[in-house]
Amino acid sequence: WRQPIGQIRPACFLQLKSRLIRLMLPLGAWSLIYLAIRASINPDINWIRMALGAFIAPLSYHLWFLYALIGLYLCLPLVGPAIRSASPRQLYYGLGLWVIASGVIPALELVAGLKSPIELSTVAGFMGYMVLGHVLAKIPRPDQKFTLAAVLLIIVGYAATVFGTAFITVQQGIFFEWFYGYLSPNVMLFSAGAFVLLRVAFEGRKHILISKFSDLSFGIYLCHVAVLMVAETTLEARGWWIIPYAVMTFMISATGVFFLRRIGAGRLLAP
Repeated sequence: WRQPIGQIRPACFLQLKSRLIRLMLPLGAWSLIYLAIRASINPDINWIRMALGAFIAPLSYHLWFLYALIGLYLCLPLVGPAIRSASPRQLYYGLGLWVIASGVIPALELVAGLKSPIELSTVAGFMGYMVLGHVLAKIPRPDQKFTLAAVLLIIVGYAATVFGTAFITVQQGIFFEWFYGYLSPNVMLFSAGAFVLLRVAFEGRKHILISKFSDLSFGIYLCHVAVLMVAETTLEARGWWIIPYAVMTFMISATGVFFLRRIGAGRLLAP
């Protein structure tokens, strides 16, 4: 305890540094790439303003996920110990508050056209998914009962998304996207069910192809929009063509990530 404060490096902060480097190196590299692509498509854009804005907002729509992860990782040294030491009852209580704050209250605000004065912002947002993942990962390997519950959650979440979107879109005459929100109750249900079902399908089993694609998945996510931007200059997918179009995009992205790693660019572009 007599060690100078400047030399104390708790494990949580070492993990934080490692996680942030793994995120921010590819974020910076791909931000420059997407900025270059957008500048080539539209030479009139203010690329200096966009480059400066990249410190707080993504230059490509899908990069929002990395910004969200950075914020969550920065909070982990504070909330991580509390989550790990919490009792199951405390965790369930926190998840309940998260569902109310992030899903139920916004839905009621939308229906009633009012703004709730109930202050639950400290338990709202994407941190709830980290807690949910922690809880679902800690339970023993799901049995048949959990599997049926997971399938039910997926069906309910998917049906609410499809029919809710279709019904309100027809009523309003314009596309209603609220059910597609990552913090909508239907997406929460679907996500929890999918997590459990994937544990049932793959936990404790060796799948070489799945493992390989899983290893490449982050790089695929980073580069797939670049593939789409190039493909959209010559192709337009509609109707059932969207399925082979998606498969083509996935395979091209996976192949690109594989070769980026082979030439030593994995740490920067395809971690």
